[in-house]
Amino acid sequence: MQKTVILVLSVLVLLLFPTNTPAKTKMVDVVHLKNGNVIKGEIMQMTPNETIKIETTDGSIFTYEMSEVEKMTKVRKQKTQRKGFQKYRIKEIRMQRMQKFEKTFVAGVGLVVIVVLAIMNSNK
Repeated sequence: MQKTVILVLSVLVLLLFPTNTPAKTKMVDVVHLKNGNVIKGEIMQMTPNETIKIETTDGSIFTYEMSEVEKMTKVRKQKTQRKGFQKYRIKEIRMQRMQKFEKTFVAGVGLVVIVVLAIMNSNK
């Protein structure tokens, strides 16, 4: 009975490590001003009913009165288009990382199996 419980727990632990986890989606703050301008970046500071401070991707920091702001939203950060050689180089790097991950994952699974077998043998 105890061996079965250990085996089931080991399998559950292995299932907690998926091989292809998606990357987190990055969100960008968007401030729509009443004059029609749209500012994208990260809100650094916001004082309700007073001011908002936002930093854009190029490092510029803008401060606006809340009376100038029409609305605020969040959107997914858009991926930039890569051309030619860059695409292939990025794919090559991703493949290398995946191969390294697979080796580490297999080593981890092997370690878990060894530990489970050691525990099962120590209970005899």
